[in-house]
Amino acid sequence: MTDWKTEFYSFFETILGSPYGTKPFWITAGIALGTLFILGWLIANFIFAAKRGILLTFIAQLLPIAAAAAGWVAVSIYAIPDLNAGFIRDYLPLAGAILAGFITAMIATRFFLGVSEGKSFFCVVASYACVAGAIYFGGTVVTQVDSGLEGLEMQQQEHEKETNSILDY
Repeated sequence: MTDWKTEFYSFFETILGSPYGTKPFWITAGIALGTLFILGWLIANFIFAAKRGILLTFIAQLLPIAAAAAGWVAVSIYAIPDLNAGFIRDYLPLAGAILAGFITAMIATRFFLGVSEGKSFFCVVASYACVAGAIYFGGTVVTQVDSGLEGLEMQQQEHEKETNSILDY
């Protein structure tokens, strides 16, 4: 069970670009989910004519990423340990994630959205492209703000130490 959990965290750390449990990780995850929630619904309904509610569309958009995470974890745990180092070992988890996400988008997502397989696939691709952009730009901003805040906290602590040393003198 801990292998699954570790690989699951590793998958999302790879996607979000921050260590699991840190403030940038959670803020970037919130940005990604918010983007998927709003833009996923707008793309599905207004571009691909899904005509579903926002919650059902959000669930439909989450299915491929959940399947991709499961594919990544399964390949990382069960296939990777048996392979020698090399190109295939490096990219096999990514291939498993893409395949699992693709199959889910073609089969399950289309039923939730009520559109054809092609519309379902392109809807998911367009939504995840928007999410990838939000993660890239939002994650960069969040990381820089977090590092700036850490720097300010360190400066404040240094000033407090200097003030205490002056008062003690």
